[in-house]
Amino acid sequence: MTTLMQKWKTVTPGQAIIIIGIIIGASILIPSLVKNNNSGSETDLSKIVEPVTKNDHRMGASEKKAKVTFIEYSDIDCPFCKQFHPVLGEIVEKYDDVAWVYRHFPIPSLHPRATKKAEAAECIALQGGDDAFWALLDDMFEFGDSKNSSDLDRLPALVADMGYDADKFTACLDNDDMSDRVQKDIAGGAKAGVKGTPHTFVILPDGEILSQSGAVPIESIEQLLEQVL
Repeated sequence: MTTLMQKWKTVTPGQAIIIIGIIIGASILIPSLVKNNNSGSETDLSKIVEPVTKNDHRMGASEKKAKVTFIEYSDIDCPFCKQFHPVLGEIVEKYDDVAWVYRHFPIPSLHPRATKKAEAAECIALQGGDDAFWALLDDMFEFGDSKNSSDLDRLPALVADMGYDADKFTACLDNDDMSDRVQKDIAGGAKAGVKGTPHTFVILPDGEILSQSGAVPIESIEQLLEQVL
């Protein structure tokens, strides 16, 4: 299988300088075969990254139209995730053959309320589907305060303003109804080797998967898409 690194060998000298700058800047895209630290053997990410299903929250191109899919594992209270969130939003608006799949990976040791916020996004999705999910998620990233212990308290009023049943939302959150849903995402991310957030797996047109760690600038992602689309 031809890796992205092999494809980069065909670019012009000017493009190569840009790419080298991207790598030096820590926007590193790791090919689909990565070293297994335990045995030294290579592991195919397609075998350990959970496949996209209808239960995933998806934005952008449909499954049939998507040539590239970004599967992001994210923590709502992570400052780097907050930085990266609008980047992927802009990408799927600009490219009609790119999809973005969001999965939860809250890290309670760093962000004690992130798990509950992930459950909140799932609770509103029960009422309004993906539209409601993305709307609340966008708000929590843009206006949420990871350092404010009362930040969760503002969500019921927001849910009501969005036109949904705040009582049902609150009951869902208080009863931990969506805890298993969030924990499933966390388990899938851990299985795929996610340790920090944001962490994104990029499914390319040929099925190859790249592993991308950190809040990558939009210019780096556009450079990648220009190479593979």
